[in-house]
Amino acid sequence: MQEAASLPRPEPERPRPSQPIRKAIDEVNQIIESLKTVLSEMEEVVELLEMAEVQKEVDEREIGALQQALRRLQRGQENRHGSGAARPPRPEQEPPQ
Repeated sequence: MQEAASLPRPEPERPRPSQPIRKAIDEVNQIIESLKTVLSEMEEVVELLEMAEVQKEVDEREIGALQQALRRLQRGQENRHGSGAARPPRPEQEPPQ
């Protein structure tokens, strides 16, 4: 009699859900899958936004460096031409008639 007590008991069978309940379960599972897809897509969007932010910062630094280089070039040209005495005279414009 001890052997019968040590045997695993079969789990009670779950009753099968009725058709409307089964349909509701299926719909909820579809919604869960849709939400998983949307979450994955949103994670991709966040990654793209983060990459865009980094690129924006790099671009801004590059623009700043180019602006500085341009100012140095402009100052260099001004220094080469002096204070304007060495520049050739500009032709005078005729007044509009």
